[in-house]
Amino acid sequence: MVKSNQNLTQSSLVFATQEEVDKITDLKDKVFVFSGNFSQLKDTLKSLAISKGCIVKDSVSKKIDFLVCGTQNKKVVGEDGLSGKEEKVIEINSKGGNIKVLDEEQFMYLMNK
Repeated sequence: MVKSNQNLTQSSLVFATQEEVDKITDLKDKVFVFSGNFSQLKDTLKSLAISKGCIVKDSVSKKIDFLVCGTQNKKVVGEDGLSGKEEKVIEINSKGGNIKVLDEEQFMYLMNK
């Protein structure tokens, strides 16, 4: 899993820094998409987000606020290790988008603030 206190790039996928996560205060109506495998059931994480007033979508568009990334199975996503959702976020952000990429630890921290 990606360390939440680092600003890491994996083929241009940039994860939010802890400082950026700390600045997030209002989750109401923020849109989340989940990609990959997590330590908890994905439906549990989605339900947690909804309980905090967030919106959960299944696909990435420029209208989402956050992509939460779990581990990816390279047999499914290919050798670069990036899912289609992650690749779409890279594309959107490279064109001026501002989708924040979180790992599971950062997501749970945000939900429990």
